[in-house]
Amino acid sequence: MEMVEMEMKNMIRRLMIEKISQGEGGGGDVKENIKVFILQTLTLVLHFFDKVGDFFNKKLDEFFPPETRAETLKQWLHVGLTIVLPIVLTLLVLYYCCSRCCCSGVSTKMMKAPGRKGALIARHSFEANPQGYFQNLRGKKSDYVF
Repeated sequence: MEMVEMEMKNMIRRLMIEKISQGEGGGGDVKENIKVFILQTLTLVLHFFDKVGDFFNKKLDEFFPPETRAETLKQWLHVGLTIVLPIVLTLLVLYYCCSRCCCSGVSTKMMKAPGRKGALIARHSFEANPQGYFQNLRGKKSDYVF
């Protein structure tokens, strides 16, 4: 893999040097040279990805031999559907419930409630209607909104 990268870099360098040295002609030559350079570079990139694909195909054949590939994939699919999927879904539901119940106040700024010893209230609700807060503070004990 490293050899392919080195080969690609060297070929690109050679092509750039050739194109720069040949670029003494008119403006049309430079555009043509750039097009040729881009096409040659794209072919090198495609060859590189072809070799990378071959590498991964060889590794796939090592891990899952073609003779037993169907059986192995069926077993992994069975394990995934019967064990992994329910666990993941359960964890997602728990995360959703806990983040809604436990962590809802974490993202809001809190402040000490004026007139209430040690109580915390959300800052945005107090700043939205401070007059209503103080009216509610002096009202009946069962009328607390905050």
